[in-house]
Amino acid sequence: MDLSLIFGCAIVADVVILKLIPQHRPIARFVCMSVFFGIDTILIVALIGSPLNPVYRPQDLPREFWLQILACCWWGLAARELISFLALLTTLRKATIQNELLFDVIAGTIYTCAVLAMMGFVFRWPLQGLLATSGIIAIVLGLALQSTLSDVFSGISLTIEKPYRPGDEILLEGGVEGEVIQVNWRSTHLRNGANDVVVIPNSAIAKMRIQNHSAGSKRYSGTLTVTVDARNEPEFTTEILKQAALTCPAVLEHPPCTVASTELKGDRITYEISYSTSLFTSAGDARSQLITQIYKRARQAANRVRLFHLRSFFSRQTRCSITSLCSSR
Repeated sequence: MDLSLIFGCAIVADVVILKLIPQHRPIARFVCMSVFFGIDTILIVALIGSPLNPVYRPQDLPREFWLQILACCWWGLAARELISFLALLTTLRKATIQNELLFDVIAGTIYTCAVLAMMGFVFRWPLQGLLATSGIIAIVLGLALQSTLSDVFSGISLTIEKPYRPGDEILLEGGVEGEVIQVNWRSTHLRNGANDVVVIPNSAIAKMRIQNHSAGSKRYSGTLTVTVDARNEPEFTTEILKQAALTCPAVLEHPPCTVASTELKGDRITYEISYSTSLFTSAGDARSQLITQIYKRARQAANRVRLFHLRSFFSRQTRCSITSLCSSR
């Protein structure tokens, strides 16, 4: 039987069996690929010799073209085998691919090299002229797709540096905030507090200051600055502010909340309340609850405490301000 037909049947059997093996069994898939790749390598060597220097016998055009097609198939299988091997190494090291962008770049590079090998070794085309022509085309496309290429290379840079990963909660310069749900070739997708998806180009996000709330502890700290009439006793005011923080469900008891006097200016004393929440998403509720409790206690202690101006901001440099006016009667 003709070895070329056996080679073709082996390729068909390879594709069919891989379809039957589920994706969550990478080792079994790699073993199957390796077995068929070994068989295909033996057959291609028997047909044309080394794939790097093929010899076509007999010297007839239809037969030579058919063997060239089989040689191209072998180079494609070789590229697939190498990519599968790299993916298997990642799986065995138990290091999941947090972002598929870098792996896509590597796979694309391997397949590009395989195509060049087909043109150079199989069809014996001169690659110098082809590379020169492709260089000119690349320059023209680069100028035309400058913005898109900027997003792509920025995405590669973010993938290598990994300032954030899918699932992280981040805050970007300018106030954009949310959970990272996807990082692709062109953009990063965030899900904000309103459950909307915010799409930011990678070239823009690469220039921003990125604040990753999920990089360290899951506990978040916040501060609330309160300006009080200086005629009120500092000890009494401090106690009122502590009691207000302790009654907020979103504020953690441990570590305990602290109140400190930070500034004396004219007839006003500025106090800073430091508190903690279990999750970053609870920070807004904690601020709202704390302001409400301070307002209630200010009215209850109207004869002794006068609260004038509240200015809230989150401790991790979140520029979210809340201004309120509470005057006792």
